[in-house]
Amino acid sequence: GNYSFTGLTPGNYTVQETDPAGYVSTSPNTVPVTVPPNGAGVANFGDQQIGTITGVVFDDADGDGTHSPDEAGLQNVTVKLLDSAGNVIDTTLTDANGNYRFEDVVPGDYTVQETDLPNYTSITTNTEDVTVPPNGSAIANFGDRQIGSITGVVFNDANSNGSPDPG
Repeated sequence: GNYSFTGLTPGNYTVQETDPAGYVSTSPNTVPVTVPPNGAGVANFGDQQIGTITGVVFDDADGDGTHSPDEAGLQNVTVKLLDSAGNVIDTTLTDANGNYRFEDVVPGDYTVQETDLPNYTSITTNTEDVTVPPNGSAIANFGDRQIGSITGVVFNDANSNGSPDPG
């Protein structure tokens, strides 16, 4: 990571660093430097590898909160990425397999939040706290289940047969 500019005349300079792919700066990318007579100026730059957050939103048919191989993913579920202060910093939709991905995530603490599709309810919580380490990843999966219903009729059983009759 060392670099050097030699043969410079004394004076004021600006040194600029460009983050390599997969990194984000932890210090300014542009630093003013003064080179004194018979001396050297110093400009150091801090970078940190970025990570990802991935997961799946699935139809939790057995209601156990765990994604089983036979449980299908849910498409077009809105998933939000929130910073540690609760601000939404990115939003995505799940793909045809229920998968989602947030890339280029700066290491730190986040909350991942999913919104239930119409006619679905959550089996797992709708928010998951995750930590992304440098050059690492975090996973947050969400299990939802389709809402069912019970229907029937209350009727005047005039003939006491226990069944609704025509009329």
